[in-house]
Amino acid sequence: MPCCSGRAILLLAGLGALWLVAPAGCAIPAYTAKETQTDVFETGPTPKIVVDTFNGSIDISNGAEDEVVVEVTKRASGMDEDTAAANLANIEIAMEQRGDEIHITARRLRGMRGNFGASVIVAAPPEAVVELKTDNGYIVSEGMRGGVEARTSNGRIDVVEATGPINARTSNSAIQIEAEDAVLEARTSNGRVRFRGSLADARHRVRTSNGKLDSILPEGSVFRFDASTSNGRVDCEFPFDRTDSGRSRRNIEGLVGDGPTKTELVLDTSNSSIDIRRIDDSKQLLD
Repeated sequence: MPCCSGRAILLLAGLGALWLVAPAGCAIPAYTAKETQTDVFETGPTPKIVVDTFNGSIDISNGAEDEVVVEVTKRASGMDEDTAAANLANIEIAMEQRGDEIHITARRLRGMRGNFGASVIVAAPPEAVVELKTDNGYIVSEGMRGGVEARTSNGRIDVVEATGPINARTSNSAIQIEAEDAVLEARTSNGRVRFRGSLADARHRVRTSNGKLDSILPEGSVFRFDASTSNGRVDCEFPFDRTDSGRSRRNIEGLVGDGPTKTELVLDTSNSSIDIRRIDDSKQLLD
């Protein structure tokens, strides 16, 4: 078999689809096998969905109000087709329903080297509560209104069309959130954090290092803010009253709007700037 001819083979493997992909070049004679498993769970309108995977992305979006549809694709590499396919057995996929909770888990059974991991796609009721965890993969949540917790490393997090509590944590990548009546906790390192939407009456915390912070809020918002940076500056487009000493452009505490408020926005970064701006409907959040 010529080593330089790229090709892909599709085999039916039980309930899943098995792909064997050979590289087009000869420099690294490695093959990657992929296997996809799917399942459908009947639920109520507010299930809890827990996803825990590795070296792969998670993509969850709103679907039907009474079911959760899950697709998991695992992949493993090897020096030849047989080895790559055999290595898939070292990745265990579990999809389990416990009452109105759905747990999707991918884990390695023993040490492996090379290109291996598992990606997860979920369609769920819009009011579902979701907990998403991976590493070395991005997370996308679209249209989930029951609360989102998203954690990864070396991967971007995008949360759009959300409502309620949002807890997003990553490293070495960006976080972008679009939500209404949000309770916000977002943290990364070496990445930008952007929020667009409205905030609930609560304390909100956004933190990064070596990255810019953008908070884009509606006209007429009432909130307190505490914004701190080093080697950058703080800019607030809203009229506000300073409640600190007023001596620095790098550390500003202020009150936006009239009257008492329970909404507090704490912003903290280094080596970049902090912007608090009004919503402009002509501009999209994600880029």
